[in-house]
Amino acid sequence: MTYTAHRDTQATLHILDEADMDTAECIDVDLYKRFGLEEEYEMNQLTTWQKLKPRIWAVFEMPRSSVAAKCVALISVICVILSIVAYCFKTAPSFTAPSLQISTGPFFNITLNATALSYSSFSTTSHSFILAPSDPLAVIPHPAFLYIELVCNIWFLFEFVIRLAVTDSPMRFLRSPLNLIEIAAVISFYAEVFVTLGFGNHHSSSSPVIAKCAVELLSIVRVMRLFKLTRYISGLKILILTFKASAKELLLLVFFLMVFIVLFAALVFYAERFSLSPANDFTSIPIGLWWAIVTMTTVGYGDMAPKSYAGKDLESSCI
Repeated sequence: MTYTAHRDTQATLHILDEADMDTAECIDVDLYKRFGLEEEYEMNQLTTWQKLKPRIWAVFEMPRSSVAAKCVALISVICVILSIVAYCFKTAPSFTAPSLQISTGPFFNITLNATALSYSSFSTTSHSFILAPSDPLAVIPHPAFLYIELVCNIWFLFEFVIRLAVTDSPMRFLRSPLNLIEIAAVISFYAEVFVTLGFGNHHSSSSPVIAKCAVELLSIVRVMRLFKLTRYISGLKILILTFKASAKELLLLVFFLMVFIVLFAALVFYAERFSLSPANDFTSIPIGLWWAIVTMTTVGYGDMAPKSYAGKDLESSCI
């Protein structure tokens, strides 16, 4: 084994060693050693906060270290799943209602949020009413989804604050990708609630519409909460660490894949261009890039294909 291979192996083992799988009860001396309190622990000179801080940290960071930690992990997993399910299903047409506008003339115009009304027109003895959607973007999810997300995000915020308060390194904690995702997800939810409550009745103004679109775009980060499950499922954690340990090899594979994609895109473009076929689909190299990606990944949509013999030979080689 060369020195480089030995060094890479040691780095991989170090990464795997850092992944605490929590297969057994945590040892107090190791726990206090992490916080630099081993001397105080051995001399029995710990303050109340110094005693509680490592144990609270273990409850929230080591899912299998105790019964309390398992309960916290179970609540977190349930909240992650419920929040993502609510986030996805609230966009389904079956669970949304439009914001409707009642108009009876130039001097009477009311906008309301309806969950049971349908588009229709009706009349009374003195007025004729027309119901129509006031804004194509103004659809209202079922209130149950808001309550589910609210409860889940209250738990997420509580969990995040506790973990930040008991961490041994706040800066390292805040730089963690999972924690950055959590910060963005919590901010996106409360921003959406603020925008919805603040501009709920102002559909005609462009500023609220832009704000709602921006908040909805930011809310996509909530789906990335699925990565939090890697903290609780050992198999996912090992998979992530495997990708991390093999990052150089994967980047090298992606690099060569990109090189061949560009190469075959250029070759098929000129092969079809010189064939003078009237049904040429490859009008530029960027279009050839799409064909090369679809072909090399063996997806094969069939939306475009070479017509010349040279292009077909290239397609066979590309596959």
